[in-house]
Amino acid sequence: SILNAVVVFVMSSVYMFIAKCLTNYENHRTALEYQDALIGKTFIVEFINSFSAMFFMAFAQPFLAPVAGLGVNACPGIDTYNSCFKQIQMALEVLFFSKLTTGTAMALLVPYINLKMREAEEFDEVDEEIVSWVEKQYVLEKYDSDDGSFIDYADYSIQFAYVTMFVSASPLSCGLALVNNYVSLRLHAWSFCHYRQRPMPVSVEDIGTWYTILEMISYCAVFTSAGIIAFTSTLAINLTWFNRVWVFVG
Repeated sequence: SILNAVVVFVMSSVYMFIAKCLTNYENHRTALEYQDALIGKTFIVEFINSFSAMFFMAFAQPFLAPVAGLGVNACPGIDTYNSCFKQIQMALEVLFFSKLTTGTAMALLVPYINLKMREAEEFDEVDEEIVSWVEKQYVLEKYDSDDGSFIDYADYSIQFAYVTMFVSASPLSCGLALVNNYVSLRLHAWSFCHYRQRPMPVSVEDIGTWYTILEMISYCAVFTSAGIIAFTSTLAINLTWFNRVWVFVG
């Protein structure tokens, strides 16, 4: 679970960079077309990056025969420690905990270090007492309203998918998401008050393509949760596959 969280975190940055390069190469006519194309690419790669392991544990591993030497074993049942339910639950908890810790570092440490470096560069030979408030505001980190909000929407969309699609295996993820979002809210507020310049207000009609993505996640969550109950858990383990399908449909 820890290795999976590390891979997801590292590859997320790589995929984000690749998606942005591909979208820049397409040379869209308008900013709206550019944002829609970037959102689509980012969500697809982030979805695969974040959920490939989860879908494997939920819908492939329970039906695999043991593979010698690879550490891949079938995991029927929900009462044993190595069950698929336990593995999904552990993976989600580690992912949320890593998001909380890395989010804290990104929201506080990175802007703080950047601020100190800019202050050292700008006011190296200047007495700090004569530096005006305006000059101190000038060296604060600028907030890109496009990239900043884009990253936030991407993170919370993936988190929404984690919570809704696998909640039947890990109900605790809802509480972890609540804690994570509250801490993130306060950290962003602190960062905007102390480490960043005031962002320029921008008026928008709605949240754009993100609404469609959240709606798609909602529909997928219904099928994923039903599949976990009908095929992965032991609630229907003694039923035939035909009856399991009817449990899924119901």
